[in-house]
Amino acid sequence: MILGPGRARQPDGSASHHTSIIDLDAVGDAEYGLYQLPLEFYDHRIVPDPVNPERAAVFQKKGPGACEADTKSLEGLRPIQTASRCLLTRRGALYATETILDGQSTGLIAVCDARTHTNLGQFPTYGASPHDCRLIDGGKTRCITNGGGPLEGARPCVTYVDVESEELIKKLEFASPRIDAGHLAVSVRGDLTVVSAQRDGLDPYTAAGGVSLRSPANGCFLILQQPQAVVSSLLGDTLSVGIDEKNGVVAATTPMANARTFWDMASTELLGYYRANNPRGVTLTADGRFFVFSYESPPHISLISTNKLEKVAVLDVQRAGMMNGSHIINYGLPSSLRG
Repeated sequence: MILGPGRARQPDGSASHHTSIIDLDAVGDAEYGLYQLPLEFYDHRIVPDPVNPERAAVFQKKGPGACEADTKSLEGLRPIQTASRCLLTRRGALYATETILDGQSTGLIAVCDARTHTNLGQFPTYGASPHDCRLIDGGKTRCITNGGGPLEGARPCVTYVDVESEELIKKLEFASPRIDAGHLAVSVRGDLTVVSAQRDGLDPYTAAGGVSLRSPANGCFLILQQPQAVVSSLLGDTLSVGIDEKNGVVAATTPMANARTFWDMASTELLGYYRANNPRGVTLTADGRFFVFSYESPPHISLISTNKLEKVAVLDVQRAGMMNGSHIINYGLPSSLRG
């Protein structure tokens, strides 16, 4: 199942919001296996509950909107009083990136109980204006992107923080202070990919974000610079990222450039550059055979094979009002828990 944000225009001109759910196993049926979970806000991030897999936490990007939802009954269950970017851990705690509005954009991870939503404390991200975080090393380490906030502020970085001690293990600073580190993907062996927007205060029509890679084999953390003609065209926000670990391929979307790019994780070589109308989210299917991309106009999803990086025509699903937001996730649920 693929989940992602959606919105539609009502007859009176107002906007309605929902999480779109597509059952890829049912694609080809009359309804394309499409379901919609109504929301009171425009969602940015969906986080599965590892204990109750039919439930998910849904979060607004910048704002107070957050709730727990049931993907089978298609109902919102209860609000969540926390930040808008979150990671639900196997230990039953909710970790949310937060920024203190203190002029320095100091970053924190807020912790609350995933069952009761009780506040359990907080700890520093060791950077400014955090955006995304992931658990790695079997849950022993948190990997966090820190965008840096205003251009004159702290340098953008990725920090590795020990789960038990909450102490800084390692900080990787970006070579350029002009990017705002956004979403990340980490492979099992430790390959790191970060996609970035332009730094706060810079014009998105002239300033680039881009893609950064780090392989444990060479230890270098590189903002990709070649081929120059392609990299210089990736203006604005490079939004979503996914790693095909089997083939060592990184896929990324840059909406303003109307671009989907594919990179070799080991060599950093560009493997593919494909034009598409406002691509947004990217994820992999559960079997690893396809990259799934979402688009905002017209709202639809398409699949690209991971072995040949070619579009699969039969699985090009178009439906108004769906998958027109930012990020999408692969959400594996047994058939008994599907709507």
